[in-house]
Amino acid sequence: MFPSTRRRGISLVETLVVITILAALVGLLLPAVQKAREAALRMKSANQLRQITLALHHFAAANEGALPGVKSATYYPLGDREHMSPLYSVLPYIDGEPSDLALATDPNRPPTWRWRPIFMSPADPSLSFLNVEDHGGYMPSSYAANMVAFEQFPSLPRSFPDGMSNTLAYAERYCLFPSPSRADEVLFCAQDWIPATFGVIGGPRRATFADAGWKDVLPVTSGKPPVTHPSVAGVTFQVRPLFRAADQHQLQALYSSGLLVAFFDGSVRTLSPSIQETVFWALVTPSGGEVANDF
Repeated sequence: MFPSTRRRGISLVETLVVITILAALVGLLLPAVQKAREAALRMKSANQLRQITLALHHFAAANEGALPGVKSATYYPLGDREHMSPLYSVLPYIDGEPSDLALATDPNRPPTWRWRPIFMSPADPSLSFLNVEDHGGYMPSSYAANMVAFEQFPSLPRSFPDGMSNTLAYAERYCLFPSPSRADEVLFCAQDWIPATFGVIGGPRRATFADAGWKDVLPVTSGKPPVTHPSVAGVTFQVRPLFRAADQHQLQALYSSGLLVAFFDGSVRTLSPSIQETVFWALVTPSGGEVANDF
Protein backbone atom coordinates (compact mmCIF):
# COMPACT_ATOMS: atom_id res chain seq x y z
CA MET A 1 0.00 0.00 0.00
CA PHE A 2 1.07 3.52 -0.70
CA PRO A 3 1.56 5.78 2.28
CA SER A 4 -1.29 8.24 2.70
CA THR A 5 -0.52 11.85 1.81
CA ARG A 6 -2.25 14.81 3.39
CA ARG A 7 -2.71 18.06 1.45
CA ARG A 8 -1.70 20.96 3.59
CA GLY A 9 -4.16 23.88 3.46
CA ILE A 10 -3.64 27.54 4.27
CA SER A 11 -3.70 28.20 7.95
CA LEU A 12 -5.75 30.93 9.58
CA VAL A 13 -2.60 32.86 10.46
CA GLU A 14 -1.42 32.80 6.84
CA THR A 15 -4.83 34.01 5.68
CA LEU A 16 -4.77 36.87 8.13
CA VAL A 17 -1.26 37.82 7.01
CA VAL A 18 -2.37 37.95 3.35
CA ILE A 19 -5.44 40.02 4.23
CA THR A 20 -3.28 42.41 6.26
CA ILE A 21 -0.83 42.83 3.36
CA LEU A 22 -3.67 43.46 0.89
CA ALA A 23 -5.28 46.00 3.23
CA ALA A 24 -1.96 47.80 3.58
CA LEU A 25 -1.51 47.90 -0.22
CA VAL A 26 -5.04 49.25 -0.70
CA GLY A 27 -4.37 51.83 2.01
CA LEU A 28 -1.27 52.96 0.15
CA LEU A 29 -2.90 53.01 -3.28
CA LEU A 30 -6.20 54.69 -2.38
CA PRO A 31 -4.74 58.15 -1.57
CA ALA A 32 -2.74 58.03 -4.81
CA VAL A 33 -5.87 57.14 -6.81
CA GLN A 34 -7.88 59.88 -5.11
CA LYS A 35 -5.11 62.40 -5.73
CA ALA A 36 -4.92 61.45 -9.42
CA ARG A 37 -8.71 61.71 -9.73
CA GLU A 38 -8.74 65.13 -8.09
CA ALA A 39 -5.96 66.29 -10.41
CA ALA A 40 -7.95 65.15 -13.45
CA LEU A 41 -11.09 66.95 -12.25
CA ARG A 42 -9.10 70.08 -11.46
CA MET A 43 -7.58 70.05 -14.94
CA LYS A 44 -11.01 69.75 -16.56
CA SER A 45 -12.45 72.53 -14.42
CA ALA A 46 -9.43 74.75 -15.08
CA ASN A 47 -9.98 74.26 -18.80
CA GLN A 48 -13.62 75.31 -18.44
CA LEU A 49 -12.62 78.43 -16.51
CA ARG A 50 -10.01 79.20 -19.16
CA GLN A 51 -12.63 78.91 -21.93
CA ILE A 52 -14.98 81.25 -20.07
CA THR A 53 -12.24 83.84 -19.55
CA LEU A 54 -11.08 83.55 -23.16
CA ALA A 55 -14.70 84.11 -24.24
CA LEU A 56 -14.71 87.23 -22.05
CA HIS A 57 -11.80 88.59 -24.08
CA HIS A 58 -13.66 87.75 -27.31
CA PHE A 59 -16.66 89.65 -25.92
CA ALA A 60 -14.41 92.66 -25.24
CA ALA A 61 -12.89 92.49 -28.72
CA ALA A 62 -16.37 92.55 -30.24
CA ASN A 63 -17.47 95.48 -28.06
CA GLU A 64 -14.55 97.94 -28.33
CA GLY A 65 -12.98 96.66 -25.13
CA ALA A 66 -16.17 96.82 -23.03
CA LEU A 67 -16.95 93.92 -20.70
CA PRO A 68 -20.40 92.81 -19.54
CA GLY A 69 -21.50 94.65 -16.42
CA VAL A 70 -24.36 94.92 -13.97
CA LYS A 71 -25.00 97.09 -10.92
CA SER A 72 -25.08 95.18 -7.65
CA ALA A 73 -28.26 96.91 -6.43
CA THR A 74 -30.13 96.85 -9.75
CA TYR A 75 -31.94 94.14 -11.70
CA TYR A 76 -31.85 94.07 -15.49
CA PRO A 77 -34.20 91.80 -17.46
CA LEU A 78 -32.57 89.05 -19.51
CA GLY A 79 -33.62 90.83 -22.69
CA ASP A 80 -31.54 93.90 -21.83
CA ARG A 81 -28.44 93.26 -23.97
CA GLU A 82 -26.49 96.12 -22.45
CA HIS A 83 -26.68 94.84 -18.88
CA MET A 84 -26.23 91.09 -18.80
CA SER A 85 -24.70 88.52 -16.52
CA PRO A 86 -20.87 88.33 -16.70
CA LEU A 87 -21.31 84.59 -17.32
CA TYR A 88 -24.42 84.35 -19.49
CA SER A 89 -23.27 87.09 -21.86
CA VAL A 90 -20.11 85.23 -22.93
CA LEU A 91 -21.94 82.07 -24.07
CA PRO A 92 -22.00 83.10 -27.78
CA TYR A 93 -18.20 83.39 -27.66
CA ILE A 94 -17.55 79.86 -26.36
CA ASP A 95 -16.77 77.36 -29.10
CA GLY A 96 -19.30 74.56 -29.39
CA GLU A 97 -21.95 76.18 -27.19
CA PRO A 98 -25.34 76.30 -28.96
CA SER A 99 -27.45 79.42 -28.64
CA ASP A 100 -30.50 79.56 -26.38
CA LEU A 101 -32.67 80.13 -29.45
CA ALA A 102 -31.34 76.99 -31.17
CA LEU A 103 -32.02 74.92 -28.07
CA ALA A 104 -35.41 76.48 -27.33
CA THR A 105 -36.67 75.68 -30.84
CA ASP A 106 -35.25 72.15 -30.91
CA PRO A 107 -38.15 69.68 -30.44
CA ASN A 108 -35.68 67.01 -29.31
CA ARG A 109 -34.02 69.10 -26.62
CA PRO A 110 -33.62 67.38 -23.22
CA PRO A 111 -35.49 68.76 -20.19
CA THR A 112 -32.14 69.96 -18.84
CA TRP A 113 -31.34 72.00 -21.94
CA ARG A 114 -30.55 75.08 -19.86
CA TRP A 115 -27.94 73.19 -17.86
CA ARG A 116 -24.71 74.11 -19.66
CA PRO A 117 -21.79 71.80 -18.75
CA ILE A 118 -19.35 74.68 -19.32
CA PHE A 119 -20.77 76.33 -16.18
CA MET A 120 -20.77 73.19 -14.03
CA SER A 121 -17.56 72.08 -12.32
CA PRO A 122 -17.05 68.29 -12.36
CA ALA A 123 -15.92 68.51 -8.71
CA ASP A 124 -18.98 70.39 -7.40
CA PRO A 125 -20.68 68.05 -4.89
CA SER A 126 -23.88 70.11 -4.90
CA LEU A 127 -24.65 69.19 -8.53
CA SER A 128 -25.99 65.84 -7.33
CA PHE A 129 -28.86 67.73 -5.67
CA LEU A 130 -30.07 69.32 -8.92
CA ASN A 131 -33.37 68.10 -10.32
CA VAL A 132 -35.38 69.10 -13.36
CA GLU A 133 -38.58 69.76 -11.42
CA ASP A 134 -37.06 72.52 -9.28
CA HIS A 135 -34.10 73.66 -11.38
CA GLY A 136 -34.87 72.79 -15.01
CA GLY A 137 -35.69 76.39 -15.95
CA TYR A 138 -32.43 77.82 -14.60
CA MET A 139 -28.80 77.80 -15.70
CA PRO A 140 -26.87 76.44 -12.67
CA SER A 141 -23.28 77.58 -12.28
CA SER A 142 -20.35 76.32 -10.20
CA TYR A 143 -18.46 79.46 -11.25
CA ALA A 144 -19.04 82.96 -9.94
CA ALA A 145 -18.02 86.33 -11.33
CA ASN A 146 -16.22 88.96 -9.25
CA MET A 147 -18.91 91.57 -8.77
CA VAL A 148 -16.48 94.20 -7.46
CA ALA A 149 -14.84 94.21 -10.89
CA PHE A 150 -17.87 93.68 -13.15
CA GLU A 151 -20.27 96.10 -11.48
CA GLN A 152 -18.35 99.11 -12.80
CA PHE A 153 -19.10 98.18 -16.44
CA PRO A 154 -15.35 97.77 -17.00
CA SER A 155 -13.29 97.69 -20.15
CA LEU A 156 -9.98 96.03 -20.95
CA PRO A 157 -7.38 96.95 -19.87
CA ARG A 158 -7.94 100.46 -18.50
CA SER A 159 -10.37 99.43 -15.73
CA PHE A 160 -7.66 97.38 -13.99
CA PRO A 161 -4.95 99.67 -12.56
CA ASP A 162 -3.90 96.83 -10.23
CA GLY A 163 -3.20 94.71 -13.32
CA MET A 164 -5.32 92.08 -15.02
CA SER A 165 -2.98 89.36 -13.70
CA ASN A 166 -3.70 90.61 -10.15
CA THR A 167 -7.51 90.83 -10.38
CA LEU A 168 -9.90 87.89 -10.05
CA ALA A 169 -12.50 87.47 -12.78
CA TYR A 170 -14.13 84.13 -11.87
CA ALA A 171 -13.84 81.54 -9.11
CA GLU A 172 -15.30 78.14 -8.27
CA ARG A 173 -17.98 77.66 -5.62
CA TYR A 174 -20.91 75.40 -4.70
CA CYS A 175 -23.68 75.89 -7.21
CA LEU A 176 -26.52 74.85 -4.89
CA PHE A 177 -27.15 75.23 -1.17
CA PRO A 178 -29.80 72.62 -0.32
CA SER A 179 -32.24 73.27 2.50
CA PRO A 180 -35.04 71.27 4.15
CA SER A 181 -37.34 74.03 2.88
CA ARG A 182 -37.43 74.71 -0.85
CA ALA A 183 -38.09 78.35 -0.06
CA ASP A 184 -34.71 78.61 1.67
CA GLU A 185 -32.76 76.71 -0.99
CA VAL A 186 -30.25 78.85 -2.90
CA LEU A 187 -29.25 78.21 -6.51
CA PHE A 188 -26.43 80.12 -8.21
CA CYS A 189 -27.52 80.85 -11.76
CA ALA A 190 -25.38 82.01 -14.71
CA GLN A 191 -28.21 84.31 -15.73
CA ASP A 192 -29.02 87.52 -13.88
CA TRP A 193 -31.51 87.68 -11.01
CA ILE A 194 -32.92 90.45 -8.88
CA PRO A 195 -30.66 91.19 -5.89
CA ALA A 196 -31.74 90.63 -2.31
CA THR A 197 -33.55 93.36 -0.43
CA PHE A 198 -33.18 91.59 2.90
CA GLY A 199 -30.41 89.56 4.48
CA VAL A 200 -32.16 86.20 4.08
CA ILE A 201 -31.98 84.88 0.54
CA GLY A 202 -33.88 81.95 -0.93
CA GLY A 203 -34.33 80.81 -4.51
CA PRO A 204 -32.06 81.61 -7.47
CA ARG A 205 -29.39 84.28 -7.27
CA ARG A 206 -26.88 85.44 -9.83
CA ALA A 207 -23.56 83.62 -9.90
CA THR A 208 -21.36 86.28 -8.35
CA PHE A 209 -19.19 86.76 -5.27
CA ALA A 210 -18.37 89.92 -3.32
CA ASP A 211 -21.80 91.15 -4.42
CA ALA A 212 -23.24 93.92 -2.22
CA GLY A 213 -26.69 93.36 -3.68
CA TRP A 214 -26.69 89.86 -2.19
CA LYS A 215 -25.17 90.77 1.19
CA ASP A 216 -21.89 88.97 0.42
CA VAL A 217 -18.60 89.43 2.25
CA LEU A 218 -16.92 92.46 0.64
CA PRO A 219 -13.41 93.92 0.40
CA VAL A 220 -12.74 97.04 2.48
CA THR A 221 -9.66 99.07 1.52
CA SER A 222 -8.07 101.68 3.76
CA GLY A 223 -4.74 103.16 4.87
CA LYS A 224 -1.55 104.40 3.21
CA PRO A 225 -0.20 102.27 1.71
CA PRO A 226 -3.64 100.75 1.03
CA VAL A 227 -4.52 97.40 2.62
CA THR A 228 -7.72 95.46 1.96
CA HIS A 229 -9.54 93.43 4.61
CA PRO A 230 -12.81 91.49 4.37
CA SER A 231 -15.98 93.06 5.77
CA VAL A 232 -16.19 89.96 8.00
CA ALA A 233 -12.86 89.42 9.76
CA GLY A 234 -10.91 86.30 8.91
CA VAL A 235 -12.85 85.34 5.77
CA THR A 236 -11.14 84.23 2.57
CA PHE A 237 -12.93 81.13 1.29
CA GLN A 238 -14.19 77.81 2.61
CA VAL A 239 -12.44 74.56 1.68
CA ARG A 240 -14.93 71.81 0.79
CA PRO A 241 -17.28 72.51 3.70
CA LEU A 242 -20.25 70.32 4.54
CA PHE A 243 -23.50 71.72 3.18
CA ARG A 244 -24.75 72.65 6.63
CA ALA A 245 -21.55 74.66 7.13
CA ALA A 246 -21.40 76.23 3.66
CA ASP A 247 -21.96 79.97 3.49
CA GLN A 248 -23.47 81.34 0.28
CA HIS A 249 -21.96 84.76 1.05
CA GLN A 250 -18.40 83.54 0.45
CA LEU A 251 -16.65 81.18 -1.97
CA GLN A 252 -16.07 77.44 -1.56
CA ALA A 253 -12.92 75.68 -2.79
CA LEU A 254 -13.89 72.41 -4.46
CA TYR A 255 -10.44 70.87 -3.94
CA SER A 256 -8.39 70.34 -0.81
CA SER A 257 -5.44 71.98 -2.56
CA GLY A 258 -7.26 75.33 -2.67
CA LEU A 259 -9.54 77.61 -4.67
CA LEU A 260 -9.44 77.45 -8.47
CA VAL A 261 -9.67 80.98 -9.92
CA ALA A 262 -9.35 82.77 -13.25
CA PHE A 263 -7.74 86.18 -13.57
CA PHE A 264 -8.67 88.86 -16.10
CA ASP A 265 -5.49 88.19 -18.07
CA GLY A 266 -6.82 84.68 -18.83
CA SER A 267 -4.58 82.76 -16.42
CA VAL A 268 -6.06 80.08 -14.16
CA ARG A 269 -4.44 79.35 -10.80
CA THR A 270 -5.09 77.67 -7.47
CA LEU A 271 -5.08 79.88 -4.37
CA SER A 272 -3.76 78.09 -1.29
CA PRO A 273 -6.06 77.66 1.73
CA SER A 274 -3.34 79.39 3.75
CA ILE A 275 -3.44 82.59 1.67
CA GLN A 276 -3.49 85.74 3.81
CA GLU A 277 -6.85 87.47 3.91
CA THR A 278 -5.32 90.81 2.89
CA VAL A 279 -3.74 89.20 -0.18
CA PHE A 280 -6.92 87.40 -1.20
CA TRP A 281 -9.12 90.48 -0.95
CA ALA A 282 -6.51 92.61 -2.71
CA LEU A 283 -6.97 90.23 -5.66
CA VAL A 284 -10.71 90.97 -5.62
CA THR A 285 -10.27 94.73 -6.04
CA PRO A 286 -9.34 95.92 -9.58
CA SER A 287 -8.06 99.35 -8.52
CA GLY A 288 -7.29 99.27 -4.80
CA GLY A 289 -3.62 100.03 -5.29
CA GLU A 290 -2.52 97.24 -2.94
CA VAL A 291 0.58 95.10 -3.46
CA ALA A 292 -0.57 91.48 -3.89
CA ASN A 293 2.34 89.57 -5.37
CA ASP A 294 2.59 86.82 -2.73
CA PHE A 295 0.01 84.20 -3.75
